[in-house]
Amino acid sequence: MGSLLVAMFALFLAQRANRKSNVGRDQLVAIQKDMSRALQQIAQATQAQAGMIQTTSKADIFVQLVKPAGKKTPRLVMDNRGPGEAQIIDFQILGQPDILVYGDTDPRGMVLKAGENVSMLAAITFGTSLPLDVLVRWQDGEGFKDRHQKVGFSG
Repeated sequence: MGSLLVAMFALFLAQRANRKSNVGRDQLVAIQKDMSRALQQIAQATQAQAGMIQTTSKADIFVQLVKPAGKKTPRLVMDNRGPGEAQIIDFQILGQPDILVYGDTDPRGMVLKAGENVSMLAAITFGTSLPLDVLVRWQDGEGFKDRHQKVGFSG
């Protein structure tokens, strides 16, 4: 925005200088074209920068069900694969109320930075129907998001 004001002020000074020194019309047109190109470049740079800000504020939350080597109890792992951070609003396993999920901390309210994850133990029995039907809701720099996902064993 400041660059735009500087460019407009420079255009004003060029026009004023033209009137005072009788610079030829062709020279004034050339100056105006140069200023117009500079303004376009400033606008493009500003739009690109705004796009970068939006992109880096987006989080992308995925859930996996993993059974770590040598461990008996499977784990649900919630990953932030986006470039921005996310605050977890809600996490549910739908349609199977007897599955217990527990961890050191409840993921609700937790903030996951880019590349971070949270792991929770999942008490799954032989009667558990896989894949699990999971719903996770979060808020990132672009607003509120949710992902409804089918989760089976991986890794």
